[in-house]
Amino acid sequence: MVYYKNNPNWAKDLINLKGGNFNAVLDCVGSDNYESTLELLDIDGKWILFGLLSGFKTNLNLASLLAKRISLISTTLKTRSDEYKNNLVADFSKTALWGF
Repeated sequence: MVYYKNNPNWAKDLINLKGGNFNAVLDCVGSDNYESTLELLDIDGKWILFGLLSGFKTNLNLASLLAKRISLISTTLKTRSDEYKNNLVADFSKTALWGF
């Protein structure tokens, strides 16, 4: 287990625990964690940004994305229809909920 609060090295600890970098990161925090997210991701990793709990402004150096060929994918459910959201929950319940 890795604790991120009061631990500036939590990303390194997580990489060491796993034994390597990650193929994907699901990020609902945003700006406060962007450096750790970049550190966690492996070459050709996917950064899925679906929330901005820590704010929406940051000084992200875009060259860091290019250096690791990271794909930044952003999404939100806020602007989606209720029908879309209901279908998403039903699909998740059917295909992935068992894993939790």
